Amino acid sequence: VLQNLACSYLLTPRQRRDIRCSLHEGVPVFFITGVDPNCLNIDSKMELGNSTHTTCASCGSQFGLFKRKHHCKVCSKLNCSDCLASFELATPGIFPPPVCKTCYPSYNKQEGAPPRGPVAKGKTRLCVAGYELSPLYSRAYNLAWLLVLEHGDKFEFWTYGPDRSGFFVWLSGWTSELPADSPYRSHSTSPLVWLEKDDGTKEIIGGRDNFSEWVKTNYPNSKANLKSGSLLAILEPARTPVPPRVSVSSGKKRICVAGYSMSIHYTRARNIAVLLARQYPDKYETWNYGPSRDAYFDWLEIWKTEIPAESPFASHHTSPIVWLEDDKGQKEVIGGRDKLVEWTKKNQPGSDADQHGDKLLNPFEQNL
Repeated sequence: VLQNLACSYLLTPRQRRDIRCSLHEGVPVFFITGVDPNCLNIDSKMELGNSTHTTCASCGSQFGLFKRKHHCKVCSKLNCSDCLASFELATPGIFPPPVCKTCYPSYNKQEGAPPRGPVAKGKTRLCVAGYELSPLYSRAYNLAWLLVLEHGDKFEFWTYGPDRSGFFVWLSGWTSELPADSPYRSHSTSPLVWLEKDDGTKEIIGGRDNFSEWVKTNYPNSKANLKSGSLLAILEPARTPVPPRVSVSSGKKRICVAGYSMSIHYTRARNIAVLLARQYPDKYETWNYGPSRDAYFDWLEIWKTEIPAESPFASHHTSPIVWLEDDKGQKEVIGGRDKLVEWTKKNQPGSDADQHGDKLLNPFEQNL
């Protein structure tokens, strides 16, 4: 069924590639296409790619050379283009997902952008929108975030990062509100950056490149400008807060793993820890932190202050770092991923983590 969907003529070349990648990596296809699994049933899934359906599920008209079949993204029923609500929103260069008129109200509400209230007096709101797996969206997001961190008295922040289809549906509505002579009415890429002032005025900056130039012109000595060329590697997430480490459950040990998200060794160490906690829930619990590369190394310097200066790990400078915490507040530093593999082999021989830990996983599979 998924192969039929991946090869369907309804999808753009990029969507076909994304779905094939998801199939290869074991990622459910709804993560790529945005289909809510709770909205689908087995029967409708089985109808995908079925050539026996000759009429539109909504209006009953016959499919033919000039009336093609379109699977609704939500209910999977076959509809003609006249019965797809999302096609009415289409603008040149933008390919909205096919959603029938029956499903579109709930679909549009589900993927709606967060509200933007009034801007605080004396401040400017940095607005960044794009689809979540766009590296340029991640970079623009982090430029804005760094400006807010450094100039909190001047800026506040708003962002919207849905899946690719959700972003372009939102973008088609957003651009339609612009003046007819605006050059951004035809904007069709991710991200889109603009400023909102406390007096209600709006200034559109454009994409990530234009945003970098704006930062360089207006805040040349800021951290955002100094790091704008390196933020971020592809698929690295935007900066996220460090999750709290609460008290360890009585009688257990907490396996803590930290590293930057695109590090293959961080991914493998994280999955070893998860496998141990799943197989021995009475012995282990886990904690992990996987931000961007820059954020990880900033955090690592802070973490080193928690261990003795004479510790051999005081000079640790790679990803990941793994340590154990017990219910008495004691900490045992293990080291990197290779050391965790050795520790697992010694302490839990024959476990799932011992047998599979050294093979987990390619750098894009962080599914455990």
